[in-house]
Amino acid sequence: MQRYLDLCEKVAEPGRASVWEGEPLSLTRIAEKARARIEGGEDTEEVAIARAWLEAATGEALSHWYREHLLTNLSAGASLDTLIASGALQRFEPASRYFFGHKIPD
Repeated sequence: MQRYLDLCEKVAEPGRASVWEGEPLSLTRIAEKARARIEGGEDTEEVAIARAWLEAATGEALSHWYREHLLTNLSAGASLDTLIASGALQRFEPASRYFFGHKIPD
């Protein structure tokens, strides 16, 4: 319960907040963690989940991360670096869900 209470303190409307990996949903954080996982050679399933979140929320096609259904670390990492550096993810409100750049209403 303490973890839940700590999370509630981080968001304005706890009943409406979206959460990812125990923190308020943040597309920037998703991208940064995916990049770190790629660089660390971690589980590609977690990278695929991050890709799904980022594609759905932004509408940006990220299929070039894969070649013959296998993750290409260099391409995916470079794409994430570009996405993060562009600042495009900053326009998405933390703890809110989006679909193709549009906020999903409650």
